[in-house]
Amino acid sequence: MFVGKERAPKITGMLIELPVDQIKQYMNSLDALQSKVNEASELIDQAEKVAKDAKEQQNAQKKS
Repeated sequence: MFVGKERAPKITGMLIELPVDQIKQYMNSLDALQSKVNEASELIDQAEKVAKDAKEQQNAQKKS
C-alpha cells in the first residue's frame, strides 16, 4: 500500500472527503482501506495521463 510522499497528501485528501460512515469502515478494515487507497492511486494515474496527453497534444499543435 506504499504510494509515495508525493501521492500521500492527495490520497489522504480524497479519503477525508468521503462520508464519515465510509471512513469508519476503512478504519476498521485494513483490506478495505488498501483497496480504496489503490483505487485513489489509479484515479491519480489516470488524471496524470490525461494531463500529460493534453500537454503533448498542445505542444504538437504549437509546432504545426
